Amino acid sequence: MPGRLSVREQARDDELGIIRKSITLPGGFNFESPCRSVARASESDPTGVKVNEIPKKITGETIASLEIGTSTLLRDIRSKFIPNALNLSIFDLKFDDVPQPTAVRTISQYLYSASDKVVTLPTVKSALLKDKGKYPKLSDSRFASYIKMMNTVIDQVEAGNGKAIIGMVPLVAPKFSRQILAAYFDKGIESFAIDAGTKDIIINEPEFRVILSEIANHHPLHDTFIYACNLGYPLFQKQYTRADDFLSLFAYVDVLGGTFKTRGGPMGNRGSGTVEPRAKLFLRERYAYEISTYEKIGQRIGRRVTPQQLANHNQRLHLQEADTVRPLIGEKSIRRYIIEKPSVDDHSIRSLMSIARVAGSH
Repeated sequence: MPGRLSVREQARDDELGIIRKSITLPGGFNFESPCRSVARASESDPTGVKVNEIPKKITGETIASLEIGTSTLLRDIRSKFIPNALNLSIFDLKFDDVPQPTAVRTISQYLYSASDKVVTLPTVKSALLKDKGKYPKLSDSRFASYIKMMNTVIDQVEAGNGKAIIGMVPLVAPKFSRQILAAYFDKGIESFAIDAGTKDIIINEPEFRVILSEIANHHPLHDTFIYACNLGYPLFQKQYTRADDFLSLFAYVDVLGGTFKTRGGPMGNRGSGTVEPRAKLFLRERYAYEISTYEKIGQRIGRRVTPQQLANHNQRLHLQEADTVRPLIGEKSIRRYIIEKPSVDDHSIRSLMSIARVAGSH
């Protein structure tokens, strides 16, 4: 039986799926949700960082170096731990097929050692879950192999000393998300990560609702830790696009994670030859991203920025807004607070209220 994250409700909103919770890690560290993780934080970061996200790509070359003892993976990850935080070491498996059993066991042991107080099960490429036809689709046999791999990882991790386990759930069709959740329930897992694979939860509301509903059917959402990563937003070619990734905080998500998977294609005008890289800047006053060039956004914020620097800037703006929203829960209407943001339209509010009703149906 894995260790547990202790989750206790502090306050909730009456209309949206947002709950202020007290989250306690094995060993006693405590923080309140909802909040935003910061990727690869450091001890020099503001004290507001409570969740430190450390994603690492795992390839065939990574496995080979682990097997012969030349990898610096473990040292690199541990060097990025920060004190008084939930350090999430996330292995992003870059395989089109489930690796050989020996490789899975190697991945598992290094994942355990690379994890702090909590083990987050790996993410995988969507190709690993699909057949290899001309038009790939989710496959029963490939999903069965995926679940078998995850069960092996859990069994290997549980051979350690009881670190809590967070089960990774891809945002896929209900038939398949139910299977992976059932496997986790059988293993006694009560904390979950939803890997949206850069999908937009507003657009994919039914699939997101099913995952939450299955979790709630097994364990109340107010007592469950839910992390979400690789969330998408509308890819419209206009000045502002609604920040649907940030809106997941109002859909029972305790920690909004980063995006470490690649979206398809650059954002630009198709058919225009060379595509200029498009930059996005989170606007707290709008709950939108301003879509522009890196040069113009650099001028707006007063310094030149690279894509990684802008991503870091956006995650800290997310963190600041989450810190603003959290104490409002139970004190004022969160729906009224966010509907004042110009980019939060009736459709997104209806979707969030629909998701909120998931808990009420159990």
